[in-house]
Amino acid sequence: MKITHPELAMARSVDEATAVQETVRELTRLAPLSRHPHRVVGVDAAYAPDGVLGFAAAVALNVETLIRIEVQTAATACTFPYVPGLFAFRELPILLGALRKLTEAPDVLLVEGHGIAHPRRAGLATHLGVLLDVPAVGCAKTPLGGRWREPERRTAAWTEVEMDGETVGIAFRPRPENAPVFLSPGHRVNLASIVEIAPRLFHGHRLPEPLHLAHEAAEKARRHH
Repeated sequence: MKITHPELAMARSVDEATAVQETVRELTRLAPLSRHPHRVVGVDAAYAPDGVLGFAAAVALNVETLIRIEVQTAATACTFPYVPGLFAFRELPILLGALRKLTEAPDVLLVEGHGIAHPRRAGLATHLGVLLDVPAVGCAKTPLGGRWREPERRTAAWTEVEMDGETVGIAFRPRPENAPVFLSPGHRVNLASIVEIAPRLFHGHRLPEPLHLAHEAAEKARRHH
């Protein structure tokens, strides 16, 4: 996969990272999906116990069947510490290692992290979407703030998440027994498109199937290193 804005992939300091996020925010475009998605890719990372190496997995699935089409993994050295709000700069080089190996670009990229539901509207999903110029959606287990109501205890129930008076995502309950996950647009997708496609991406787990499988593949790569 081609990286459209390689200059935005890394930062050497917290101040530089914050400035990069402002540029990412300016480049973000939210719009309905331009076509019906067929190939959805989930991407996730796991870390060695010493934190020096990160292991990424990118798993492509058919949206209609949720059957795996392609799995790619990569190991990459960590170059940026974990800083709240700047998580993208720790994960980006690692995730890009696996994403570069994909034979085709995704119709939708699913990222375990936030899109615009982020204090600077530039979470990991937004950052990756802009870097790769692909539709990207963030899916996180916990919010980064904002206001939201608990969704009803039924399959695919959801409520809006607001930050600073702006709707930035949804709290989505995959099944009645699941705690909600937090979905937000990253790039080249909007909230209406997420609401439409989300129910098709879950298959018995709290996380969407592409992310569930990417998590398993990243953990396997870590264990077998």
